[in-house]
Amino acid sequence: MELKELKGVGEKTATTLNKLGLNSVEELLYYYPREYYLYDEELSLDEVVVGRACSIKVMIQERVKIKKVKNLSIATTWAMQINKKIELIWFNSPYIASLLKVGCLYVFHGVIKKKGNYYVMEQGEIFTPFEYIEKKRVLKPIYSLTKGLSNNVLLKHIKTALSYKELFKEIIPKEIREKYDLEEKRQALAHLFP
Repeated sequence: MELKELKGVGEKTATTLNKLGLNSVEELLYYYPREYYLYDEELSLDEVVVGRACSIKVMIQERVKIKKVKNLSIATTWAMQINKKIELIWFNSPYIASLLKVGCLYVFHGVIKKKGNYYVMEQGEIFTPFEYIEKKRVLKPIYSLTKGLSNNVLLKHIKTALSYKELFKEIIPKEIREKYDLEEKRQALAHLFP
């Protein structure tokens, strides 16, 4: 099945996937992650290691400000955790302003930097505390990528491909699968992409 036949994949995305050597939906399904990532417990700002990715739970202190610098938009806000503050920054992500509410708790995952007497996190992933509890229970697949393709977009296309039942021809007879309690090919592949 051609990549362009997959819902959500146009000419541009198909060309980008071709750069990874993926020329069909079947090849996309067998493009395995290079590693898996497990989200850690949230740390206090006293526990973080500067320069290392971690997760922190903080309360937003002010509304997100959007600043334009040439072709770049910079979204910034401040958050607190007990008596420590952190500046949160995103580039070309103006939608962040509608996501974060002052006075609410969020979990941010990213690399922490130190700037004077406060911390900074750029391009952090955003979760509600409940979403983060769920996120900690599953491994996140990490793929080898190419320019113009994010990990999340690739994973979305793989999950869409998993919904096409006609792509999965069983080679192990049903009686043998039942005897040895083996899953169908489609179910087995789905476990690789939580």
